[in-house]
Amino acid sequence: MTILPAPKRIRDVFADLLGRDVELTNAPEPVVPTLLQPCAVAVYVTDRVQTGALVCADLGLAARAGAALALIPPARADAAVEDRMLPHNLLENFHEVVNVFAGVFNVPTAPHVKLYAVHAPDQFPPRDVVAMLRRLTRRADYSLYIDGYGHGRLGVVLPM
Repeated sequence: MTILPAPKRIRDVFADLLGRDVELTNAPEPVVPTLLQPCAVAVYVTDRVQTGALVCADLGLAARAGAALALIPPARADAAVEDRMLPHNLLENFHEVVNVFAGVFNVPTAPHVKLYAVHAPDQFPPRDVVAMLRRLTRRADYSLYIDGYGHGRLGVVLPM
């Protein structure tokens, strides 16, 4: 069974990949896509093509991590958040971030998972994915601060 990764492991993946200091704290509420809070959602599957994990990043984190990965000026990420639209290049960069993030789930005692799909903030994910994201169990939600880029929120959800 896939297990929730330790917060330090999550922070380290972001810090190592982005080459920046990253602060991670618990988020006060679950990160779930809504019309008022667009999110990018990554779906990970097992070798049997069953959902193994979900990652939900608010628009702030998707834009800021995508910008930081390619050293795009922070103002571009801020503009994406203000416009409530993730440009294609930032979405592609975020896709790479969540692809590398699959490693936090792949531990010897758990089934192997790989990135299956990324739903952009302007695409509402399928109903079954949203239903899983709305659960309050087998999840962890964090606020991340990427040095030089700003804040965003991340939810990690595992199937029952």
